[in-house]
Amino acid sequence: MAVKTCQCPLDAVIPDLIDLDCPAKFGQIGKIAFQQVDQPFTDITDQSEWIAAIAASDDTKVQMSPIVHNQEATPAEPTVVGGAGSNEVYNGTVDYIGEGFYQMSFDLRNPTPQVLDALAAYECETSRIGVYLGGSDFVLSNGDGAAIEISSFFIQKTPVFNGNVNANISQMIFVFKRSDWFSKGLVNPIDFDFTSLVNA
Repeated sequence: MAVKTCQCPLDAVIPDLIDLDCPAKFGQIGKIAFQQVDQPFTDITDQSEWIAAIAASDDTKVQMSPIVHNQEATPAEPTVVGGAGSNEVYNGTVDYIGEGFYQMSFDLRNPTPQVLDALAAYECETSRIGVYLGGSDFVLSNGDGAAIEISSFFIQKTPVFNGNVNANISQMIFVFKRSDWFSKGLVNPIDFDFTSLVNA
């Protein structure tokens, strides 16, 4: 849980809000790239730098997922104490104390056992890896151009039966301390298709 910390005392006047002149929007996520955290790209929009990172054999190494489908993101829910008729908070009110975690899930379509085994190995890498989320013309990164930290990763390895092409579901949860990663992140327009990147 990320706990909300507020300035005290508050400023004499309320802070400024920002007009929405340029909406922040991006297309469908098609692939996920994995890399050790705190390894920022020099120019994350440079395709040659991605190709070099995929071929690397040091801590800058990047690995690409297969195409992912049915992506669903569950935004962090507010964490509160108290409630109507409750004695937890004075006067029966509710106190907002923070937020939960941000979770993303996606499906793999007809993966082989080898693909699932390789991805499942990343369940043990969550103490040091993060992700980039990309589509046909964008890539999402942390604010410094590095991978977004995750706190857990799960891949369902159940075999596909009865023509259920989307039976293998994967989930990941973003690190609590960076559950506000999007506000600190970068939607990077790129002039190449991120989903065209493949492992060396």
